[in-house]
Amino acid sequence: MNLNALHKLSYGMYIVASRKGDKLNGQIANTVFQITSEPPTVAVSINKQNLTHEYIKVSKVFPHRYCARRHRCHSSGGSGLSPAGIRTN
Repeated sequence: MNLNALHKLSYGMYIVASRKGDKLNGQIANTVFQITSEPPTVAVSINKQNLTHEYIKVSKVFPHRYCARRHRCHSSGGSGLSPAGIRTN
């Protein structure tokens, strides 16, 4: 994981996605933030009633992309996160 990506996390609009088998699902979230840099850990708030929550719970991963003006999205390195730090309760 590129640790410099953690320094670029800011308030904004994020696309948070996950997968369950061969199915993909994503949603918009407005808060993704750094918890620790070692190990690299971020947090995102997802409503338990959303399908994305179910997919994250099963797969233990949630790649996320920051969306800037004009719908340009930038990777925050979410796809390289270790699933060990994900809490789903």
